[in-house]
Amino acid sequence: MVQLGKEASTSATENGAAEELADALSEALEEAESLYDSGEGGDEQYYKAIRALRDAIRNLRGLVPQADNHYLNLFRQGGSF
Repeated sequence: MVQLGKEASTSATENGAAEELADALSEALEEAESLYDSGEGGDEQYYKAIRALRDAIRNLRGLVPQADNHYLNLFRQGGSF
């Protein structure tokens, strides 16, 4: 998911995405990378970081191809299946 976020960030810059959306993606990406690199944190922290990153990427739908990635939508909202 972090790699997809990096690709989406590059695409957002290249495609001139709104600064607000690009900033939200950068913030979510930094949080996810930091948590991953530290190797610390519990399940809830990872869940929140990945959820924020997924949302930031999806908010760029129509602007970056990564927003339509199949893996962003593997889990239903609300956590129930």
